[in-house]
Amino acid sequence: IYEVGRDRKGSYYSTMKLVHGYTLREIFDYRERYDLTQLIGVIEQIAQALAYAHAHGVAHRDIKPENILVGPYGEVVLLDWGLAKVWRRDGSSTQDLYSTDSLSNLDKTITDHGQLQGTLCYMSPEQIKRDPDISFSTDIYSLGSVLYELLSGRTPFVGEKSYEILEAVENHVPAKPSEVGDYPVPRMLEKIC
Repeated sequence: IYEVGRDRKGSYYSTMKLVHGYTLREIFDYRERYDLTQLIGVIEQIAQALAYAHAHGVAHRDIKPENILVGPYGEVVLLDWGLAKVWRRDGSSTQDLYSTDSLSNLDKTITDHGQLQGTLCYMSPEQIKRDPDISFSTDIYSLGSVLYELLSGRTPFVGEKSYEILEAVENHVPAKPSEVGDYPVPRMLEKIC
């Protein structure tokens, strides 16, 4: 819940609901404490949030464990809509934030204006290519990458340098989660992933 208003002196203010909890990244750091069913429940809730956003013409474009908050009672919140792309009813979209700056200084763990936006390990090939026709499928790809990490304990693609990850996302298929992870992976979940 987000509110914007003016105080009695005419100054603008904004408020947001305070939500306590842990990011999915923090939960992944203590993966052994959580049941697979609980973790899949988080993915399901994010998928429902994305289905709602997509039905209303909005793509999040920055799905990653750091942007998923799990509250103490199991409530799940998708954070950081700062990179969202919104389509109008006529099919046109809001101005895209992508820039044409070099990728050479890109850090694989941050989101930064003026650079390729999103976090590399979770970005879809169309995000990496800065495709102006990017669609809601970019969020589905990113959520699949989060699911992959949930199942295997690592991101689909790894590399020391950002260009290695970029190249892998664009040109390779990751190994099956069951082949690289330490946890047993149900066959159906692996197929979905």
